[in-house]
Amino acid sequence: MRFFFAACVYSITMCMEIMPMLSTPFYRFSAPEELVSAAQAHCEAADLHGDSYRDASDGDITRDQFTHRPLLLWFEQCLESVRARHYGDWVRLRVVTCWANHNRPMTNIGLHTHCNSLVSGVFYLTDEDRSSTEFHTPDPYLLWSHWNFMSVGPDPNGGSDDPRLWLKDRVQPRRGDLIVFPSTLRHRTLTHRGPGTRYSVAFNAWPEISVNLDNPTCRLIQGPKALLD
Repeated sequence: MRFFFAACVYSITMCMEIMPMLSTPFYRFSAPEELVSAAQAHCEAADLHGDSYRDASDGDITRDQFTHRPLLLWFEQCLESVRARHYGDWVRLRVVTCWANHNRPMTNIGLHTHCNSLVSGVFYLTDEDRSSTEFHTPDPYLLWSHWNFMSVGPDPNGGSDDPRLWLKDRVQPRRGDLIVFPSTLRHRTLTHRGPGTRYSVAFNAWPEISVNLDNPTCRLIQGPKALLD
């Protein structure tokens, strides 16, 4: 006698919810139009070049520091809001480097991090739907086998550049928006496929730590000199 067994296969639908826990905070600020217009005019008049930056960018950046004082003051006002969420009252975030980015159609800014900086920002002066800023962060589920793949320094690719090891997200440019983020995050500007020129201003910030809160002239600057000093 032969016996036949029929295997019963149950289809179970799994419901998975992705919980946005411990995500990296980004901060968005919107500038008044008069400040945006003045900054754009300053940017368009800046001395721009790109030849010595071809390895990092096909666009142009300012030859010297971008020193539009009203914009720098506004940047530091925004940074004060970021500081209040992460640091004590004895810390002040100061802009130490600032530059303008100028991208003609079909140019981009390559993947990089910002060394010698704690907090960075990008300020958009033009709207371009197809030229977003893409950010990368290491996938924590893959860190166990790639301990040394992340570089925080002058060489952002000092380790594995396998795209499977990175989580990615994008920010769409919106005129007058400032995006503030940790300087250690890898990021790039995707190819500018829109009409006209894409303008933005970027900066790096470093903490200035007060030694004596009762004496504002007594302070310890950790790192480069602030541009507004």
